Amino acid sequence: MLTALAVARPGCQARWQGPVVTGEHFGAYAGRCGENVPLSATIGIMGMHEWFKPEIAQLPAYVAGKRDADPRVIKLSSNEVHFPPLPAVTQVLERYAGQINRYPDMANTQLRERLTEVEEWPFEGVVAGTGSTALIEKFLQAVAVPGGEVIYPWRSFEAYPIAVLGAGARPVPVPLRADGGHDLAAMANAITDKTRAILLCSPNNPTGMGIGHQELEAFLDRVPESIPVLIDEAYIHFANGIGTAIQDGKALARNRPNVLVARTFSKAYGLAGLRVGYVLTSAEMAAGLSAIATPFGVNLLAQEAALAALAELPEVERRVQLVVEERSRMLDGIRARGFAVPESVANFVWFAGTDSDSHADTAAGADADTGAAGGGSENGNSTAGGSGAAGGSGAAGGSGAAEFATVDAELLERVAREEGIITRRFGTEGVRVSVAEPEGTERLWRALDRIRAGASAA
Repeated sequence: MLTALAVARPGCQARWQGPVVTGEHFGAYAGRCGENVPLSATIGIMGMHEWFKPEIAQLPAYVAGKRDADPRVIKLSSNEVHFPPLPAVTQVLERYAGQINRYPDMANTQLRERLTEVEEWPFEGVVAGTGSTALIEKFLQAVAVPGGEVIYPWRSFEAYPIAVLGAGARPVPVPLRADGGHDLAAMANAITDKTRAILLCSPNNPTGMGIGHQELEAFLDRVPESIPVLIDEAYIHFANGIGTAIQDGKALARNRPNVLVARTFSKAYGLAGLRVGYVLTSAEMAAGLSAIATPFGVNLLAQEAALAALAELPEVERRVQLVVEERSRMLDGIRARGFAVPESVANFVWFAGTDSDSHADTAAGADADTGAAGGGSENGNSTAGGSGAAGGSGAAGGSGAAEFATVDAELLERVAREEGIITRRFGTEGVRVSVAEPEGTERLWRALDRIRAGASAA
């Protein structure tokens, strides 16, 4: 399937015109691991065969969170839940392992029926796929045309520009607001007669900001029904709990046939390694997505594991609540040390770097309906830098004022690693840190104490 897409669409002149996405594993070829390395730069080194259309050379590299073989290191780079798989999930995997010589149900019937109950959504509007990312790719392949435009927020999920270019369309990234939230007014103003689709990410990855109900409704009212809007809600369960989110796009999608809500089992449900997600939309939109679905895409074990997870909603909700509580504790400790971070409603927090256009310059919370950060000026100029000299491991003093509006991203990544946690750096734009076990939070605090001490010494 991917090969066909890479070779197809002769004459398409789409080119990546947005920000360069950081490349780590591809960047190693160029000797610039961790820097901003477009895939095209590495293709120049490795060579691109004439079989492939030239657009493939323009694809930015997707960067996965780093791993470490040392069991003492805590991985806070991929937004995974740190809990082990649900016992019910491991049981069904053992039960169905002996049947993997058979194809699964291609229509995902049982899973879609269960999602109809849990999400209170019509069966004909539920589409299952191999993770929400794959469903986003399929959606864009179905609606994009050569020369067409796809609008999305930026900085946001790294797969968006890859999926847009892969579908043969032109990316139209719209910068976030200074507080890390979507600039929906600017996104609406970016709509032209060439616009084929719009992507939203709520909560936004990597800034963690959500879109309020009224704000989203006002935006959708400005979008012509001829333009489909996909709302990526991979982290919505951490915003308000299973199926009850205030910022839940479902309520607004019910009477808008052009709106899709994409969700995943990778995050709250803890099935990241099995790749299964779903879309809630109109029957008309679902029919189009189903028409280009990969046959037997959701494998047998993934379908059964998802069903088992949906049968354990009370335990899933309990785990989500523990993450939400730890997120609150993490944010309090970060702000007590004088670092400004957006009011995340996801399972991660964002430290804006020196080259970021999106940063919180206030320790105040976000408005519950609009998601806008309250108080403070739009642009702060304090930077957490210094030598990273060791400081105390206890909480730093201070009133919680935002002494550091931005951080030296490379320094934070390095000092955090020295304290035994792996974070996710986006070049010089910032660092994302997942919320997991309390020990990970405390190691992050120790890293921030060291950075703070180094800045004071300087």
